[in-house]
Amino acid sequence: MRIYRYIVLLLMLTMSVNSYGQKPIPTAELDSTLLLIGDQVRLKFQLDCYKDQEVFFPSFRDTIIKGVEVVETFPVDTIRMKSGRMRLIQEHLITSFDTGLHVIPRIPFFVKKNKKDADTVFSNMLAMQVVTFRVDTAKTFYDIKGQIKTPLIFAEIAVEVFIGIAILLIIAIAVYVILRYRNKKPIFKREKPKEPAHIIAFRDLDALADEKLWQNGLIKEYYTKLTDIFRVYVENRYNITALEQTSDEIIDSLIELNAIDKQLMQKVKDCLYCSDMAKFAKMVPVPEDNEYNYKTVMMFVQKTLVVDVKSDNESDAKGDSDDSDLQETTESGKEEVNNVE
Repeated sequence: MRIYRYIVLLLMLTMSVNSYGQKPIPTAELDSTLLLIGDQVRLKFQLDCYKDQEVFFPSFRDTIIKGVEVVETFPVDTIRMKSGRMRLIQEHLITSFDTGLHVIPRIPFFVKKNKKDADTVFSNMLAMQVVTFRVDTAKTFYDIKGQIKTPLIFAEIAVEVFIGIAILLIIAIAVYVILRYRNKKPIFKREKPKEPAHIIAFRDLDALADEKLWQNGLIKEYYTKLTDIFRVYVENRYNITALEQTSDEIIDSLIELNAIDKQLMQKVKDCLYCSDMAKFAKMVPVPEDNEYNYKTVMMFVQKTLVVDVKSDNESDAKGDSDDSDLQETTESGKEEVNNVE
């Protein structure tokens, strides 16, 4: 029995050695052996080898044989099997524009185990039949039809239309801003005050007088508020961007109106000059100048105010209280003007 066991072991060892020593045999396979002219088919090469064996697949440039062209070559895929061997697969996308039978010969593969042990193995042969369309020569041949003209729809030009409209809007806005800036006008129209400009100015002047800023040594704060009242009145009354202009620019804008007395303009100019000196040059005007400049602004408002004529219904609804307040404000303004004059 022992002799039989030894014999079986020797046979198994011999078979394993022979199987390991066998050369890897590559196989070639086509997806289809019959194809229409110009169609594409996959040519697959497969080879099983051991880990210590290095395999070199054939490299094709543009053709495998005459009449069979290579469209694309894919990389080699490696599959590790449970037996410890590796399965190498590479595919080529091929086509043909020549009808007839094409025979792909045995393709060589170079297998290298070590530096000294190397061999060349070959794949199996393949045949591929390429056929073309059947043409009935008995029928009449027709020329190629021209292009079909389809109607233009808005979806095809929507992007260009919107881009054109956006460019025109940008140009229009730029022109508007430039013209408004050159004419020294506000870019955006300011909302007109609900109250008349002179009512706001008289109320702010009364509040300024009650604060007694210059009497407490706050000269800069006093002239800042005084000129702000003047600028707000000019902007509301004449629609001039006085809040954004310098004193000289305000004077030039008022002179261009040609609606204000020259003597009054000179007094306003002196008032603005004194205010600028007090705010920026830290000049301390005498008390008489402080009162004079205050009365100058009051007189300017009084002589340039515009009283809106309201309907009887609105005046009746508002009552006599507003009329009495306006009369008191006007009378106080007149007294200040008389003192200045």
